[in-house]
Amino acid sequence: MQLDPIGWSVVLVGWWNPAILSPAGIKKHVFRLPADQQVQVAVPLDGVSAYLVTNPEETLVVHVEQERLQIEVPKCTFASLQQGMQAACNALESLPVTPVSAAGFNVNFMSITVCPELVTATDCHIDNNFATQEYKIVGRSTGRSVAFGDGQINITVGRRGDQFQVNCNFHLGTRELDKARKWLQTPIETVKDQLARIGQVLNVQLEEKKDDKLNQPEAEH
Repeated sequence: MQLDPIGWSVVLVGWWNPAILSPAGIKKHVFRLPADQQVQVAVPLDGVSAYLVTNPEETLVVHVEQERLQIEVPKCTFASLQQGMQAACNALESLPVTPVSAAGFNVNFMSITVCPELVTATDCHIDNNFATQEYKIVGRSTGRSVAFGDGQINITVGRRGDQFQVNCNFHLGTRELDKARKWLQTPIETVKDQLARIGQVLNVQLEEKKDDKLNQPEAEH
């Protein structure tokens, strides 16, 4: 069964300065755009949340908190993910004195209907023990962390009602900028290969979002 990609992102955990990574700073240091280039900026109504800054192609959305720089990849394509990983590298190179503790990227998938292939991955004999205590289970999850390069892939399979999720977090804990940059330069073909292998284990397809335009029938002439 093929799941729908959702919630892809790139994350740098560190002591980021929101004053430097203002919308103008994000444009300069993360997107590396000229000063006269326009970007979209969503201003938080509560006056507390971070600005959401979108690049001109609308493939990346960046927001910065004191301990996290997060780059959302709303289109959930491998090309956009690679662009987001490069944008994170840009931040590391432009702000080399920022203390960093981890780098990672998240490639997540979901199904809003029952996925038979994942039922056995989330069911467990301990469910019976909860049942004997008259507990109603409303959510289940199971996870594994597997070695990958210098870091790991944290894989979580979850179920809530008929909805299933597979979350793949490519994580590297490091305080060395060169190692963080190398992690973010993981070839996208390698990422695809890892997802294909994880998909084989779970018996599901973990692929990028398809372009709806490519799937539309040609108009008659």
